Amino acid sequence: MGVLRDLNGALTADKKVEKLLQFLTDNKFKDLKKNFYFYKIRGEVENGKLKVEMYFHHREKWYFIGEIDLNNNKITKHIDKQLFKILLDDENNFLIEKYHREMHRSMSIILSLLALILGILTTFILINLIK
Repeated sequence: MGVLRDLNGALTADKKVEKLLQFLTDNKFKDLKKNFYFYKIRGEVENGKLKVEMYFHHREKWYFIGEIDLNNNKITKHIDKQLFKILLDDENNFLIEKYHREMHRSMSIILSLLALILGILTTFILINLIK
């Protein structure tokens, strides 16, 4: 029966992780919720407790961020709030920088393709004018 209870608790893990992040950010999680799915977060159910870890790309490391008791739905252990806010801020800056680099790369590819198409069209026009 304990396994089924753990399984049910794990299936509602998103809400529990959101609650943990809300606690760690002092109820400012609503600002971060739009980026929630960009973060790498993993959880593990062990002895009726959900252990949550988060991967921070700028440090290339998994950090334990909290543990939630599934029986009474309370946070039993957590990372230092100040450290978490610093890590989260650095992670957000890293993700934004990565996004800008990717957008710049994509725009460069699109502009290169447009230049190629214009070159081909110009060549066809010149060949037709010469004939």
